[in-house]
Amino acid sequence: MEDTQVRHFKLINGEQIIAAVNSKNQDNWYLGLPVQVNAGILNGFTFAPWFPFSTEENFKIKFSNVLQSTKVDQEIKEAYVKFVLSLKDNPPKPKMETR
Repeated sequence: MEDTQVRHFKLINGEQIIAAVNSKNQDNWYLGLPVQVNAGILNGFTFAPWFPFSTEENFKIKFSNVLQSTKVDQEIKEAYVKFVLSLKDNPPKPKMETR
């Protein structure tokens, strides 16, 4: 992932995600391993799986659903890669409640 472009996306629904860019065409971004960015307790941030109930790794996002995107700084890219690798080693196991 060293030479992979990692970008921060602000979506029109308010979500913010960080993802590896696989490619793009005139209408869509093709993203790998997107993670949701959440506000942390003490002015920081946290990552969470974007689709926590799926093992899918690749997603298509239409340009019309993106307000803005930008490359991330090296420190953020490293944090993203570390988080994604930790998910591969220990995938989240959602707890299901039955009633």
